[in-house]
Amino acid sequence: MAAITGSHAMHRLLTILILLVTSVFGQARAADLFTEEMVASTGLQVWRLAPMPAEDGIQNYIHHPVSIAYNTDSARSIQSRSKHVQYAWLQWANRCDLCASNTFNHNPNSFGPVLYAKGLQARTSYTSYERADAATMAALLSALGEDWRGVTRAAGIPDEHVISYAAAAADPERYFTNFHVVGKRSFMTATDLVVLAPAVLSSGTARVWGILCDCEFADMRPASLLTPFMVKMAEAVHARGYKLALAPNDPLGSGMTGGYCGVGVGTRNCDVTNLPEIASIVDGITMVANVPPPKGHTFRSSLDARLALFGGPKKSLMLQFVLGIDKTTLDNAREAHDFIKRNGIRDVLFSPVYDRATGERCSHTGQKIGIVLGLPPC
Repeated sequence: MAAITGSHAMHRLLTILILLVTSVFGQARAADLFTEEMVASTGLQVWRLAPMPAEDGIQNYIHHPVSIAYNTDSARSIQSRSKHVQYAWLQWANRCDLCASNTFNHNPNSFGPVLYAKGLQARTSYTSYERADAATMAALLSALGEDWRGVTRAAGIPDEHVISYAAAAADPERYFTNFHVVGKRSFMTATDLVVLAPAVLSSGTARVWGILCDCEFADMRPASLLTPFMVKMAEAVHARGYKLALAPNDPLGSGMTGGYCGVGVGTRNCDVTNLPEIASIVDGITMVANVPPPKGHTFRSSLDARLALFGGPKKSLMLQFVLGIDKTTLDNAREAHDFIKRNGIRDVLFSPVYDRATGERCSHTGQKIGIVLGLPPC
């Protein structure tokens, strides 16, 4: 009996020691993490491609700093009860990948969350600019809880070619039947099929900011065609009390986005004259800050050159600082912070992070984030 009692006492002592050590190390690690309070202290809105936290104060939420989390999974995200983090539905605008006039980018269109058919990513293809835009607008209207039928019917898309995201997810091989090869990549596609948004944004508990549209069309459409479409999108979103932000191609066509510019035309026929007008229509529009800088520019001068294409500082301008794959440096982060201060930028979007998100301030990625936001060093 004594031996058993002694064993229990030793086990209890070891348990206390383990909990104490874990608590000490946990507190030390917590001190090295970004927090909700740090985000608020910057006075900036920080955008991250991240899942929404289920609620505030979650210890293992590793995606701070974030004010607005954007992703494609609206069905899950709108269930968040966070009061600190807002949600923006990430929508991809559709290009006309099958248009004869598009001699540049023939990649079929993404939608999300990503689905697979026969082991390949399921995507949509469109035969005209009108149908591509109708598909984009129909998905947007469905996210707003509005009727989309007038838009698709006007573009000649029959109702049976419009499906819910749930239907697509339940049986992707029923709809995505075309084996489609672009360069070295293969997809399963559906032609002129419209996939609606996963959820109505107002049907959950989350604080919804609105919609972030990734508008990298790159299908040779002229600015004269694009601007009226952006107006229609903004009007629809604003009518429901939400906001619209756009993530266009890099207007200088550098780095990973080399080969096209503006919001969708090839560099050989580059037309960015509509950027100032579009920036005045929407609530947010990203301006890329990445490396290597375009030919003839430093990182710093490339920021000023891009700003000039937007017609100077705009209330809607968001600085998109590329963290990972392009290997921006701590000096680049300092130059970006200076640019933010000089031009009154209020929104910063960090992308992409291909290394595992940790929320740690003292990692190389974390240091860049902190410097851009003007936070004290870790």
